[in-house]
Amino acid sequence: MIKSKIVLLSALVSCALISGCKEENKTNVSIEFMHSSVEQERQAVISKLIARFEKENPGITVKQVPVEEDAYNTKVITLSRSGSLPEVIETSHDYAKVMDKEQLIDRKAVATVISNVGEGAFYDGVLRIVR
Repeated sequence: MIKSKIVLLSALVSCALISGCKEENKTNVSIEFMHSSVEQERQAVISKLIARFEKENPGITVKQVPVEEDAYNTKVITLSRSGSLPEVIETSHDYAKVMDKEQLIDRKAVATVISNVGEGAFYDGVLRIVR
């Protein structure tokens, strides 16, 4: 669970890094985080992590987009084809390989997050995807 939290926070931090590079002036940014944690208990944990992130990153608002696990991959493909993917997507190790092959993963942003957080915070399988 701790590594999951670290990965989630890392993903959110990467969004902050990326969104901070777009413009010099301070504007509010809203990002979507799509995940398959539809259970209320899990959403409560994610809400706490998002609240912490938003407190540490004023001007960035994170909207949860929970999607049922059975429909998740189809939703990603559909959103990808329409150019409407959320800024942050939770994905399994296996599906991340598919997404990388389809060039849906921002390798530069991933490398920045790994560098900032440290490789020790990630599972080896995750690190192999982006090497």
